[in-house]
Amino acid sequence: EDSDEILWELQVPMIAAKDWQEQETLHLVRRNYAAKLWEMIQLPPLDSDPVVFPGDGKWKEKEVRKWLMENAFPTINYRIPGYQGKKQPFPFNKYFGSGNAGGVGLVMVKIKDLNDFGPQFRAIRYMRPHIEKLSGQIRFAILEKPESTLEMRTALKVGLNESIEAELVLFENLDGVVRKVDNHFHGNKKKYRLLNL
Repeated sequence: EDSDEILWELQVPMIAAKDWQEQETLHLVRRNYAAKLWEMIQLPPLDSDPVVFPGDGKWKEKEVRKWLMENAFPTINYRIPGYQGKKQPFPFNKYFGSGNAGGVGLVMVKIKDLNDFGPQFRAIRYMRPHIEKLSGQIRFAILEKPESTLEMRTALKVGLNESIEAELVLFENLDGVVRKVDNHFHGNKKKYRLLNL
């Protein structure tokens, strides 16, 4: 965290390579969790191809860091159980921290159990044409709506109507976004909402 705060927030580790060969390349492989489901409905999986660093073996830290920051986000960040089935907190700093130069699209879904992938996939399937169109400008992520995310949703002033099964809130930019509950903050003015996903 002390060596590079932005890469820490983006959850992108950076290592130094010693004695590499000129024909070697640097690849970024993203998790492709829903590949089989996309194939079942005859659509290509998202993020199936690795992102290749456009260098010729002469890697410079500044250039590699820039490339990592530009490619730190998947097309959609699903919410799935983590190591040993444990639930990981939503990566707030990755999406709302200083490392994100774009906006954020929160696809908020009522999920009782992260092992039930159906609600997430249905929402993303409906939104996919728009997500692909805005990819690179807006960082999309699933946000479940249980009690554990209520404080975050309250701080962002989004996803507070529990009767809505799925909704999209789009932050065009992150100006004024706060992490703590603040009664004086009335929400981001460049924020849009889509219901009935």
